[in-house]
Amino acid sequence: MSLFSPTCFTSLPGSAAVTAAPLTDGSPVVIPAATVPVPGDDPVVSVAGIAIAGIASEAENFEDVFDWATTKKAWLRRFLVLKHGIPSADTLNRVFRLLDPGQFEAAYQGWVGGIVGAVEGLVAIDGKTVRGSADGLRGDIHLVSAYATRHGLSLGQVKVADKTNEITAIPCLLSVLDIEGCLVSIDAMGCQKEIARQIVIDNKADYLLAVKGNQPSLHLAVASAFAPAQTDALQAAGQGQSAIDLGHGRLVHRQCWVADNDGRVDVAEWPGCRTLGLVKTTRIEDGKMGDTEY
Repeated sequence: MSLFSPTCFTSLPGSAAVTAAPLTDGSPVVIPAATVPVPGDDPVVSVAGIAIAGIASEAENFEDVFDWATTKKAWLRRFLVLKHGIPSADTLNRVFRLLDPGQFEAAYQGWVGGIVGAVEGLVAIDGKTVRGSADGLRGDIHLVSAYATRHGLSLGQVKVADKTNEITAIPCLLSVLDIEGCLVSIDAMGCQKEIARQIVIDNKADYLLAVKGNQPSLHLAVASAFAPAQTDALQAAGQGQSAIDLGHGRLVHRQCWVADNDGRVDVAEWPGCRTLGLVKTTRIEDGKMGDTEY
């Protein structure tokens, strides 16, 4: 049976919203009543509901979820059947180890989509290694995730063997995202023609791709727009900005310029490429000039 089958959920009657437990900053989470499921006697649904609500309230592990749920038992009973009380951290862990990750992710994405609505703004796609996740037989887990910065919400993630597999994982992640009209940012590993094409044509979104040496022809074409004389002209035209950050004993000077593509990058290979950019970062630490990065 699917994790969230019709036999487990019915719609909550009425139109009043349910206000969730406050977050650490004191602000409540308001969930429209039409989106709040009411479980039957399936304890798996209660476990999943407790875990999601706990993590939304900034719990970082199953022990935190249990502690949070213990203090919020009365509130949880408003929409969950807690026949056997609050499940222990070990029970939470066992249940989630048995769940089908694909089914759970699809159910979660559908639920979140019903609450948040259309995603807007920047969607950052990035790969991260989960330190300490190795089990002696396998190395640390590497995840590629999509994060909607305006909503502060993770839209989905894909587990890969290592960072080199991000190129194959990103298209899979993009294929399940509804991000029409968004700006998708990806680091140099994901700067691939096929990925750019998928974002523009399939997702109907725009892209912001980091360009480095793994795309030598593209890198050369972009660099040709930012010779010193050209950056001076761009700065004078209001197409350049700079900022200085001081912290952790070092000074970081960032300069950024943008220029029209003007045919430098072939739009047949890189669909929708209209603007090129350069970010120059210089670090000064302990009074010594560090490396300059582009």
